[in-house]
Amino acid sequence: MARDCTRKIRHDLFYQTITLSGKQLDYFTIPSLEARITTDTYNVQNFIGRIQRLGVRAPLLLMGGLVVTLIMDAYLSLVMIAILPIIFIVVLFISLKGVKLYASVQDSVDGMVRVVREDTQGIRVIKALSKVEKEQQRYDKVNKKLINAEKKASLAMGSVNPIMSLLMNLGITFVVLIGAYRVMNRQTEPGKIVAFTQYFTMISTATLSITRIFMMYTKSSASASRIAEVMNTVKDLEIASLDIYPLVENDDYIVFDNVSFSYNQTKDNNPNLLYKIPSAYTGLVGRITYSYKNRYLAEFNAGYNGTENFAKGHRFGFFPAYSLGWVLSEESFFPENKIVTYVKIRGSYGEVGNDKIGGQRFLYLPTAYTYNSSDNNSNATASNNAYHFGTIGLDYKKWDLTASEGKLGNPDLTWERAKKMNIGVDLYFWEGRIKFTGDYFRELRDNILANRGSVPVIVGADLPAYNLGKMKNYGFDGEISYNDRIGDFNYWIKGLFTFARNEILKMDEVDRAYPYMQRTGKPFEQYFGLIAEGFYNTWEEVNDPNRPVSIWNNNKLQPGDVKYKDVNGDGIINNNDMVPIGYSPFPEISYGFSLGGSYKNFDFSVLFQGAANSSKKASKKFYQGWQQDGSALDFLKDWSWTQEKYERGENITFPHVSANRSQEHNYQNSTLWIRDSKYLRLKNVELGYTFTNSILKKVHIESARIYVNGTNLLTWSGLWKGEDPEVPSYNDNNYEPYPIVRTVNMGLNINF
Repeated sequence: MARDCTRKIRHDLFYQTITLSGKQLDYFTIPSLEARITTDTYNVQNFIGRIQRLGVRAPLLLMGGLVVTLIMDAYLSLVMIAILPIIFIVVLFISLKGVKLYASVQDSVDGMVRVVREDTQGIRVIKALSKVEKEQQRYDKVNKKLINAEKKASLAMGSVNPIMSLLMNLGITFVVLIGAYRVMNRQTEPGKIVAFTQYFTMISTATLSITRIFMMYTKSSASASRIAEVMNTVKDLEIASLDIYPLVENDDYIVFDNVSFSYNQTKDNNPNLLYKIPSAYTGLVGRITYSYKNRYLAEFNAGYNGTENFAKGHRFGFFPAYSLGWVLSEESFFPENKIVTYVKIRGSYGEVGNDKIGGQRFLYLPTAYTYNSSDNNSNATASNNAYHFGTIGLDYKKWDLTASEGKLGNPDLTWERAKKMNIGVDLYFWEGRIKFTGDYFRELRDNILANRGSVPVIVGADLPAYNLGKMKNYGFDGEISYNDRIGDFNYWIKGLFTFARNEILKMDEVDRAYPYMQRTGKPFEQYFGLIAEGFYNTWEEVNDPNRPVSIWNNNKLQPGDVKYKDVNGDGIINNNDMVPIGYSPFPEISYGFSLGGSYKNFDFSVLFQGAANSSKKASKKFYQGWQQDGSALDFLKDWSWTQEKYERGENITFPHVSANRSQEHNYQNSTLWIRDSKYLRLKNVELGYTFTNSILKKVHIESARIYVNGTNLLTWSGLWKGEDPEVPSYNDNNYEPYPIVRTVNMGLNINF
């Protein structure tokens, strides 16, 4: 009976499953439907089988035992009758709670099956993308959830047997006590008491069997509810008969008219929606390494990657990498000496790709159109993406339910490619007391993904990305260290130096009026500005007829205004006189040196770091004070031009102070507002003492260390007061010039 019932359930459930719509399949999920056809039907089958075996015998034994015990001794039967309702109440309460718990277990099983199914099907992709660890963590999460759900259900249902045994044993105890009392009073015979306990045991066994039926019902009820949920689902799709829609063979085409898209019948498609589509990347990687006697070293790496951002024919790129190494000191002809003990020459070449620009996806596809959805607004005077009709002041109206073109796509886009080369040497002297590592590096980046910077305003569309940039980077870096000891004093010194320069070889740029204005051929983010030649200090200088005319402030200058160099000699100070000034905000030179040591239980370390060949532009909040909605700084008063300061020959840094926000002449990008941002900073100092003695070990402490350290203690820089040289300005005109925070810490480390 159980087998036939299960076969029928599985048949009907499978037929219902294959007729579900795509929406309904997404709701239930494939792993959940698989679990309902297999695990849930198995739980129902077990319950039906248990009913067949115990559903008849156990109630008969229970009722028969109760009748016999009532006939034997009604007083003792009352004890048992009083216990049975308590038992059934406990079983009923736990069973109702168990239904929810086992439902949660089955849901957790669905989640684990889904993860296992996805990972087994995509195991090659997971390994290729090195996502094994991530998927392990994902599986551990669902597995832990399943274990916790099973633990709660098992604890709840497992409590039934101990409670049942406790209550039945209490019942037998009361039967023995009451029976002994009645025997002493000659109200019954000892043989009846012995027989009564045997029947009581039979009744207990029958009760436990009925309890097991309830426990099986709990699990099967949760499974039956899951099966019924699928079976009671109203079909969204009906298979139409060919009699209603006969096949027609002709040359007609399928036409989609008045078709919209919706998901779960919640929201119709419109061009402003952003769909969360999983990223699609494909990659194949490989590596070959070779080593001969730790003397000759070679390695080859290769990657073949595909991306969703490019069209067919441009999606895949091959990116190889090679490296060679030669340990010269391992050669037989290398002279044995104590000065140069290790020499290694190495070189590498590799290519890497980039397919991203500003977080955009599917760069080869155009975006949908956009539109404004508001209704007619008669009070509007101007709006983007709108049509205007009528006469202003009379019947002027705006209709902004209009559409505009989105961003265009570029099907010819391909990988941005960086070709990297490195040549280096490693040298050890005096058995490693002095170590030196030096490298020369060069990078050529081509096909750089960038947006057009030279687009006429008449172009009525948002242009896509293009492969139109080219840049090179080159430089060298080195590291040298020395470590030694003098008795109990161990010490070390280390120095680092890096020089890196870049140059724009190609970019989207219109031809400018003069070659020196071109950004091509300059470093990335190179500052451009006017050359400041001091200030106009007298009215004679201002009124000089040979003075260049300024296009700012209508040429209405006065003493205290900045004097600029007329670079092109046309007698006009304008943007055509802006030339490269200073460096870029990114340092070309970075360096640092550190030293430290230890003496017995004392230790110390000191770190200096610095940079050079970089510039920083002052913030408007710095040099214009209240004009940029900030506080008026004291040095604006102390350093700004005045007639008295000029006559006294004092140092003047800023032009004259003015409350007029339109003083554009003085605040153009110029050498006046550019500073060399080279610096040297005492980055970190630390002093510590480690306690290691027998007293600590008696309290089970291996060691204890007390220390004090300081960060950003001193800075030597030529910038303005309060400016942090490590924070570049990036041509930002209004950043907050906050100084770096100086900190001092004290601490205690204890190891048990």
